[in-house]
Amino acid sequence: ETEPSQLVWEDTSHIWQSTRNDLLTLNWYTGDQDFAQALVEAASAGLTRLHDSLGLASDGDIRVYIYASPDDMQASTLYAPAWSGGLAFADHDTLLIGIGPDDLDWGERAIAHELTHIVAGRTTFSCVDSTPIWFGEGLAMVFEGEPEPTYVQILNDAVRSDTLFSVRELGTIFSGDPDLARQSYAQSRS
Repeated sequence: ETEPSQLVWEDTSHIWQSTRNDLLTLNWYTGDQDFAQALVEAASAGLTRLHDSLGLASDGDIRVYIYASPDDMQASTLYAPAWSGGLAFADHDTLLIGIGPDDLDWGERAIAHELTHIVAGRTTFSCVDSTPIWFGEGLAMVFEGEPEPTYVQILNDAVRSDTLFSVRELGTIFSGDPDLARQSYAQSRS
């Protein structure tokens, strides 16, 4: 019987910079140290909210890769939907997010969202198990912070037009159509 070993694959198409705190390692290749520090602080705040609200804690082994844009992130994967800005791999304590320095406000929300998938995924669900997608995505949306007005409007429009998705529909992979995916996220958050 051989001892288990680990293989780590990293994207070598970029020259990565790295910073670490006791909760995670953040890797990025575009933006300055202040940009990275703002994301580390947002990640730490998100992890603190998860711990204080649900008792879920990080073991400090999370690897975060910040791509310069969602397009760069999508190009590095095999299956990211064209509308996606981040991917969490709970089984591997790794997340990928496309955040440029000009998108820091969105990025701070996105990192909290994806970290929710990682930390809660260890205990309750992952994006690929039998837990309904609406539950995992709704929880992640809640831990981003206050709801974005766009998602509130999307939900209100769907209620008004009687076009809400059924819970069964929300339990399957979200549509590749960006508008339908946004509605799925809005409903899941509610």
